[in-house]
Amino acid sequence: MNSKTEWRNVTVEFYKERDREDYTDFLLNDLDSNIYHTIEWKELIEKHFGFTSYYLIARTNSDEIRAVLPCLLYTSDAADELD
Repeated sequence: MNSKTEWRNVTVEFYKERDREDYTDFLLNDLDSNIYHTIEWKELIEKHFGFTSYYLIARTNSDEIRAVLPCLLYTSDAADELD
């Protein structure tokens, strides 16, 4: 299967707690991942700054994670706390 075909058969979904082990395994094997992709970072930002997070997972038809995209939603008031 070539890379173009693989991406045609991908479903994007929101991260759910049941995805934690697969998500973490994916990050451990992806050289481009960093701390800001982790679920621990997601939880820290939500708890301490009140940000809303949307972590997206792209999966193949065989349920293999191919990519992740962490997204944070915050208000300007919440961002002021970072200064």
